[in-house]
Parts: sequence; C-alpha cells; structure tokens
Amino acid sequence: MAAARVEAAWELTRSVYETHELSNLVNDAGWALRQWGDARSHAVIEGHLAAQDHERRRHAVQLLLAQGRVFERLRDFKPDHVSTLLHLVGHDAKDARLGKPAQGYLDAPMVELALKWVKHKRVKGSAQYVLDEAPAELVAAARAQRRLPPARKPRARKLPDPAALLAGFDADPAQVLAELTRLKGAVREPALLLAAEEVARRAMQRVRAAVESIAAELAVRGYRFAGVPLGPPASAPELAALEQAVGPLPVVLHAAFAVLGDVDLRGTHPDLDPGWLLDPLCFGPITSVLDDALEHAGKDSAFELAIAPDAHGKAGFSGGRLTVDVPDDGFDAPIDRSGARGLVPLLRASLAAGGLPGLAKRRAARAKQLLTGLARAPLG
Repeated sequence: MAAARVEAAWELTRSVYETHELSNLVNDAGWALRQWGDARSHAVIEGHLAAQDHERRRHAVQLLLAQGRVFERLRDFKPDHVSTLLHLVGHDAKDARLGKPAQGYLDAPMVELALKWVKHKRVKGSAQYVLDEAPAELVAAARAQRRLPPARKPRARKLPDPAALLAGFDADPAQVLAELTRLKGAVREPALLLAAEEVARRAMQRVRAAVESIAAELAVRGYRFAGVPLGPPASAPELAALEQAVGPLPVVLHAAFAVLGDVDLRGTHPDLDPGWLLDPLCFGPITSVLDDALEHAGKDSAFELAIAPDAHGKAGFSGGRLTVDVPDDGFDAPIDRSGARGLVPLLRASLAAGGLPGLAKRRAARAKQLLTGLARAPLG
C-alpha cells in the first residue's frame, strides 16, 4: 500500500514537471525529483536539457553540474545552456565568499569557459559574474592558458558625493535612483551607504504616501478592497531575521520592508468584470516573506525571495510569484517574472497606472473612468 502511494506521488510529480505551464510548480516538481534521487527521476530531469523554458533547463544543468557531467554531456554548448551554467556557478561562488553553504563548482575549466563566452551578447552577464567571483590567480592562469593578454585593471569608480545625492533627490528623484542603481555593489562603500539608505527611505516614504492617496480615492469611487490596502512596516527584529536567513537585501528592498510596509490593492468594483486581470499593486506581507526565508535558512545557495504574487495569483488563479534573487548587495535588483528591472521601476509603473496597471490596459470606458486622476509619480 505504501509503495503504491509513493508511486502515485512520483507519477504526479513527474506529470507536473513535464506538462505544467506554471513556472513555480515546475520548479517545485523539479526540486522534488532531484530529491528523489533515483535514476528514473534524474532521467526525467536530464531529458529536458533542451527545454525552451528556463526552469526545466536550469534543473537539468544543475543536475549535470552536481554529478560532474557538464562537460561530458554538453560538448556542444549553446548560449542558453552556457548562460544558465555560469549563472549557477557564479551564485555558488558568491555563496562561498559570503560564508553560506556552497558546492565549490568554480574551478579552472569554468573560468576558461567564462573567458571563452564573456563577449557573447547573451552570455556575457553570467560569464562576467563568474570572472568577478573567481580568484584573480585562477583567472590569470586561465588567460595564460588561452594565450589572452592580462586583464586590464579596472579604473577606480568615482563615487557620487553623498550630500549631492541627498540634495538632488527632491529635485530629480529618478536621476538619483538610477545613479545609485548603476553603482551595483559599490553602493555599500562606507562613504556612500548612509546616503543611499536615506535616499531609499525617502523614496519609500513617497511611495507609501502615494499608496495611501490611491487607496483612499479608490474607496470613495466604490472599490471594495479584499483586505487591508496598506499595513504596517516590518519591525527591526523581523528585518534582522530576514537578512540573517538570506543575506543582504538590495538597499531599496530593505527600505520597502522598513518604510513602505505591506501593500495589497486587490479588490473588486461593481462596474468591473471579475475576470479582468487588474494586476493591483501588492508587496509583502513581511510575515509570509519571513516564513519562506526561515525555511530556506542554511539550505541551498541563492534564494528566490517572493515579494508578491504575479498578476494571475493576485486574481485568485493558480499563479506564480514575483521574486528577487538574494543575497544581493546592490541598490536595486531585477524582479523575476514581472518584466521590471527592479523594485523602483515596478513601483513607478504601477503607481503611474493608479495602482492597477492591468486595468490601465483595458479600453473599456468604465475602466478609464475608474482610473481617471489616480496616477501618481512619487519616484519621478
């Protein structure tokens, strides 16, 4: 009886992995098959090495990487495979540098592979990730092996003046936020970090005020919220526990938890079609985010921190989640599955559409009427 239940569970997991369209379910099923660890489970995963979607391809590459069979199985590397492979290797090397559990995938052949592909337009980001994390002597040896000239020493980046950033934020917030985002990890230089944190805090204060304004106006117009549209910010102990579990958060994301708080503009309106994907602005809640992070603590390498449901999930369907890869020591970071290059662009676009960007795409007069005058531009 027990064997039959196990077999049924395996068949369901395999079916989800091979046929489902939702990326988060595919990802969970792939993880389960890898944990099963038997030959047939591994065969299912490896059989999707040529898959078009990133999730299945990543699981296949990660399995080969763990088995030490990457170079044996992928003799003719394609750009998508190389990009996935090097991204995994770079993440693992970064975890090792941060003192987190790591597998030690970064070696001379991986560095040589990164050097070979570093100028390819679709791979260069992942390749440079590996080269940035690799020990300098390993990169030098690989360059010598491939008879490449020594890498130029990067010029010291001139950091912006902290006082000028703070003074310029009120006049041109978009420019200051973009400048800090371009600095990436350099934003944590001691001379700059306090100013960057203050800019992020001011930005999230503006966002919170905009959300309060939009929520109040929506309520006046007959919009019925599913819950509390704007909750309290995260506490200092909650944020400390979160970063203890997953490592540093991007500066803006930390400020969003600390100042903006939980946002949930999901709801209904008598004049709107219930089937429309309104894609209302959501963020958090910190309790759910922290629960996920604590389950991850001490496990795996990088972590996809879920900060909100995606458009389908917000509508009550079986959808995915918007995630940020952590740890990340930059000012802002891409939000996976959102199409946004960071939290700042995501918030800017959502608030410019009155907090309901999905509704803003509708041509119906009743949609336009509800949104009239709701647009806010707190981040420039």
